[in-house]
Amino acid sequence: MTQPAEKPSHFESLGVRFALTDVSLELARRAYLMTSFSSEQRADSTRAGYLAHMQEAAALFEDAARQFPDRKDRAADMLLAYKFGYLSRLNHFLSSRAECASWFIVGPSKFPNHRQQKKWASADRRADELHEYATARLKRMVRLITRPPRMSAQERADDLRRRIEQAEGEQARMKEANKIIRDKKLADRLQNFGLTVTDALVTLGIPEVEAVKIQNPKQFGGLGYPSFRLTNNGAEIRRLKGRLAEEQAKAVQAATKTAPALEYDTKAEGRVTYEEHADDNRVRLYFDGKPSVATRETLKRHGFRWSPSNGAWQRFLTGNGQYAARQVLAALDAQPVPAEAVSAA
Repeated sequence: MTQPAEKPSHFESLGVRFALTDVSLELARRAYLMTSFSSEQRADSTRAGYLAHMQEAAALFEDAARQFPDRKDRAADMLLAYKFGYLSRLNHFLSSRAECASWFIVGPSKFPNHRQQKKWASADRRADELHEYATARLKRMVRLITRPPRMSAQERADDLRRRIEQAEGEQARMKEANKIIRDKKLADRLQNFGLTVTDALVTLGIPEVEAVKIQNPKQFGGLGYPSFRLTNNGAEIRRLKGRLAEEQAKAVQAATKTAPALEYDTKAEGRVTYEEHADDNRVRLYFDGKPSVATRETLKRHGFRWSPSNGAWQRFLTGNGQYAARQVLAALDAQPVPAEAVSAA
């Protein structure tokens, strides 16, 4: 008779490792000690449930990475963040659950009903928080990977120029259309050439259905485009131009921003260089050689991924990215190299 295959105790996805040991066996056991006669089995079930959920979640992140191969690093960062967020909420739930008791288990004598009602309510809230994180939050995090990439200041400026050009073209068309419609003699002149006012409006790029509609005085309370359409569109043009000025200033700032590379000495890894690259929105750590296994684990735990094309460990240049780099350097007991020593070298 064949033995049932053992369920795996760990797995790895996108460079992130998951294991049953991520969930404390002692904490999981205490969570059900005063509410179940089979606390050991409940603890094992909780840990297995964690690993099973993480396999499902990892599959979603892997699928997003397959759809967008250039965003694999982002998917790995988000999966790591999801793991820690889920574990934090699971541990809070188990800690809260460990304070709950059932009189059927501990005995009815002097059982603190009122106090236990509060503890059970607290545990229920923690369970709801965990469920919300494992459903709605998980979906939002996956969407962050598949959504269009964040544009740079220069790309946003180019997009705003395109939108301004479209809005100004629309403004010119509406003004010209109103001139045509309100010219009482134009219809007769067009008729001499076998044309109609609708034909003249269509030549401006206005769809025929809309051209007919704006000639109906009952449509907007008068002939042509109403004044509020022109006013609102003009306000939108001014708003877009204001944003364009802001984005152009940001683009210039990003192009001229030259954050100097910072050098650090470490006992374990030798010289480490920290750089910020605003042009491609990355923070990078450069090592003289291949870091040790322990250092690589530290880098991965803080969201850094190896970039062969840049020869560096990198992640997105955000406030969290800068903080993660400081944490890695602190873990390596990195000491800043004086500027004069760097220039001399």
